[in-house]
This record gives sequence, structure tokens and C-alpha cells, in this order.
Amino acid sequence: MHVHVVHTLTTPDVRDLAVAAGIWASLPADFLVKISGVSKVQAEFASRFPPDHPLVPELMLRALRLNCLTADYAPLWEELFDPGWQHDSWTREIPACPMGEVAPQWIMTTPLRRDAERRQALVEIDALAAVMLGITAEELCAIYRTQFGVLRKYERVMQHDANGRQVSREVLKDVERWSSRADLGRHELPFTPVDREAEVTIAHAEFTRRAATPEVTVT
Repeated sequence: MHVHVVHTLTTPDVRDLAVAAGIWASLPADFLVKISGVSKVQAEFASRFPPDHPLVPELMLRALRLNCLTADYAPLWEELFDPGWQHDSWTREIPACPMGEVAPQWIMTTPLRRDAERRQALVEIDALAAVMLGITAEELCAIYRTQFGVLRKYERVMQHDANGRQVSREVLKDVERWSSRADLGRHELPFTPVDREAEVTIAHAEFTRRAATPEVTVT
């Protein structure tokens, strides 16, 4: 089914679809839809997102690595592949392969699969959407704090292990109770808590820098 869809769309349409997948996965887009007060997303609302922004390649790469989970997506990935993606990088160090470690052909390592890297890609998509819309890092953090209470509560206790796996609540409770004697199961120490506000602030600053110097957008 996915292959059929790809081949019935023109390349610009497919590109727009990938960009949309990134934008609409972001907290800024979610927030703007909420405050718009409309039951349907109208074309004029979608037009607020600049289609030719210098950060579109970064947005597309993260959206595609999150969504192209099976070989059914190979035609989509291969049609949109940009060699510049191979020079992209995460905005902070995480237990994951480099963001730019991708090939022109879809392979099993094309999609992001570990919890830490998938979450970081979403954090970076939030920052990308914010920069593209002119939302500051402080404003983005305020949106997170005031409008996404459930996500904030969930992330308050979230931790990842040394291999980027999200640590289950049961293991965290066991560690809290038994310390070094705890049964870690499949997890490996150290465990690292998440901090979306700090992470998105770092990402926002990095993408702001890249947007200002597009000829050297990666490190």
C-alpha cells in the first residue's frame, strides 16, 4: 500500500508530505492548532510554515527516520534522499548512531528504533518547528510547561539506560529500593533522566546557528 501511494505522487508532493509529517509531529504545531479554535486545519493555517526554510532538510531527515520503519517505505526514502543528510548530526550527545549515518538505499538501520534516539528526534523536531515559526526557546519551554501537562508528568520520571532503552517503572522502583542489588533485567547502567526544557533549548540554539549559516549547517 505504501509503495503504491509513493508512486502516485509527484516528487514535490512527496517532499511536502515528509515536511508535513515533521511539522505536525511537533509541539508548536499541536499548540497552534489548539489555540486556533478551529475544528479543521485549513490551508491558510498550514501556509504559516515556510516551505523553503534552510532547516527543511534537517526536519525531513528526522521525520523520515522516525516514520520509515519498514521496507515498504524504501521508495519514499530513496526518492527523497539528500546526500547532505550524511553531514547532519544530533544537537547533543545521546546513546545512538550518528544522525547522518544513512545511506541512499533504505536498510534496517535507516529508521530510528531505540527509545532515546526516537525521543531526541522528536525534541529536535520541536526545536526545528519553533525556529521555523519564529518561536523562541523560552516560549517553546513555556508552551511545554503550560499546555502539555500529561507529557511533562510522564517525562518527569523517565530515564534511559546506557544503550538508549527506556527504563521501565518497575526497574526504577527496584533500583530506588535495592540500589546496587536491584535486578536491572535487560538494562545497563548508568540510567539518565530526561530534561526536555534543557534539551530543546540546546537544540533550538544549534538550529538557530545552522539557519544563520546554512553553508555550514552541520558540525
